[in-house]
Amino acid sequence: MVNHNKMGLLGAISYIIGSIIGSGIFITPTSIIENTNSVGLSLSIWIVSAIISMYVIRLVANRLNKLTETLNALLNVST
Repeated sequence: MVNHNKMGLLGAISYIIGSIIGSGIFITPTSIIENTNSVGLSLSIWIVSAIISMYVIRLVANRLNKLTETLNALLNVST
């Protein structure tokens, strides 16, 4: 019988990153509001942080895509 509940490396990494980000969502707002004393400013910080995070994710995805293309080209040349 095949076990379909196995988690691969990518799934495990995604699970860990999701846990870290998820815990940060609940811990960080209190400290931001305490340090800024302004709900509007704290929301602005969250929006800017979200935009930066999306940019970084897109940048990393682009680099990984280029790396994959390069590795595929190298593997095709060597065979």
